[in-house]
Amino acid sequence: MVFMTVKNLIYSLLKTSFSIFLVCFPLLVSGQFKIIDSVAVTNITDMSADRQGNIYLGDKNGNIQKYSGKLEKLEVYSPERKGSIAVLDCWNPLRLFVSYADLQEFLFLDRFMVNANRFDLKKLTPYAGIKAPSVDNNLWFIDYSDFSLKKYNITYDDIIISRPFDLLLNRKDYELSHLREYQNLVFLSDIKSGILVFDNLGNYLYKIEDKGIDSFNFLNDEIYYLVNGNIIKRHLYTGEIMKEKIHLPVEQIIITNNNYFFLTKKWLFSAVKQ
Repeated sequence: MVFMTVKNLIYSLLKTSFSIFLVCFPLLVSGQFKIIDSVAVTNITDMSADRQGNIYLGDKNGNIQKYSGKLEKLEVYSPERKGSIAVLDCWNPLRLFVSYADLQEFLFLDRFMVNANRFDLKKLTPYAGIKAPSVDNNLWFIDYSDFSLKKYNITYDDIIISRPFDLLLNRKDYELSHLREYQNLVFLSDIKSGILVFDNLGNYLYKIEDKGIDSFNFLNDEIYYLVNGNIIKRHLYTGEIMKEKIHLPVEQIIITNNNYFFLTKKWLFSAVKQ
C-alpha cells in the first residue's frame, strides 16, 4: 500500500511537471524568451508593477497579491467589501490605486497594502467608467453620463477638467478599455480604434492607430501593448516601432528593465529575452 502511494505521488509529480512543460513550450521554442519562473493564478482581472519592479495581481474578489521580481509572494490585501478589480495602478509603491468594476468606488493603499482611503463617485455621476490616478494625486475618469474625460480634484471634491468625446469617438461603436497618465500625457485605449493621447489638461493631441488594444503599459520612453500575438513597442517621441512575436495565449504583459511578465488565464510567467 505504501509502495502504491509513493508510485502515485511520483506519477502525479511527473504529470504536473509535464503539464507545466506543455504550457511553457510555445514560449521556449519561439527562440526569443526563456522562462525563469511561474506562479499558478486564478480569476485575475488586472496586473500592475511598481517602480521597484514588484508585480501586483488583482482578482474578481478584490484581493491583491504582491510579488517580487523573482515571483516571491510578499504581501496580500483582502478587502472588507468584495468587488471585482477593474484597474490596478501600482506605479507609485507608496500610493497604490485600486478601482472596482461593480462598485462606483476607488481607493488608495499605502506601501504595506493597508490603511485604505476609499472614495465614492456616485455623487459625481450616475456611472463612472475606467479610472486612473493623476501624477498630482487626483483622478482621471470616464463619465458615461455625458460621454467625456474628466479630472476630479480629490482634496476639493470638484471636477476641474471636462473634455467631451463627441468629435473623437463614435458613440455607437467604441469600447474603452484602459486609462493612464504618463510623462504629462494621458492615454486612453479604445479597442475599436486605437489609443487616444491627450495632454495633462485633457486636450486631444493624436491617436495611435492600432485596433484591438485591451491594455498598455510604459517602460522609459516607450508605450507597449499586445496586438495579434505581438508585443508592440512604440517610442513616444520618435514614433519608432518594434515588434516581438510570442506564441502563448497571453492576456497581459509587463516589462521591467530585466524581465518580461506574461499573464495567462492560469499562470504568471517571468521570462528574459535570449
